[in-house]
Amino acid sequence: MRAAKIMLAGVLIVAGHASGAAGEEEDWKLFGRVLSLVQSVVHGAAKSDDPRALEKGVDHLFSGENREASRLASELMGEAFDDMPAQYRGAAVALAKDLATIARKERASQTAATSPDAALQARKDLSAMGLRYFDPIQFLDAIKRDDLLAAQLYVVAGAVDLGARDGDGLTALQIAQRRNNKDIAQLLASAGR
Repeated sequence: MRAAKIMLAGVLIVAGHASGAAGEEEDWKLFGRVLSLVQSVVHGAAKSDDPRALEKGVDHLFSGENREASRLASELMGEAFDDMPAQYRGAAVALAKDLATIARKERASQTAATSPDAALQARKDLSAMGLRYFDPIQFLDAIKRDDLLAAQLYVVAGAVDLGARDGDGLTALQIAQRRNNKDIAQLLASAGR
């Protein structure tokens, strides 16, 4: 419920600004964008049976996984930055990037901090994919082919050394970074390897 309160506070702040400057069409356009953004996240949560759907929706918003919400947020930020004095623009961009990074790390750490049941299921899933959950060579090969699903399963399975090195002496994280695979790199960085 904390996520809902935060989103509602944002809408009310923008609405207060818009109504305080009644008649200013630009302020109401900004309010409309914020309202659309919040509505897209809340609507998805309302349709879900998951009791944590709103919290997950907010996480997806900050991590960029919700395309429609990302589009709306981008438009909103673009409008906000148009009017923002240059001396504050850099700090605002840095804040937005940091919030997105924190959200991604939080999601990755939740994935990495798993129960024994989740580890067992990940091992079964890897085996079903024809992969040995304990094999560092197959793990590194999955990273080299940008297989995010396999990488996630290896992290959750917890049976392979995520710091293992390939024939060139590179770790999985270094391989992902060289391949510019940000999703896998963030997953591995969050897992502490």
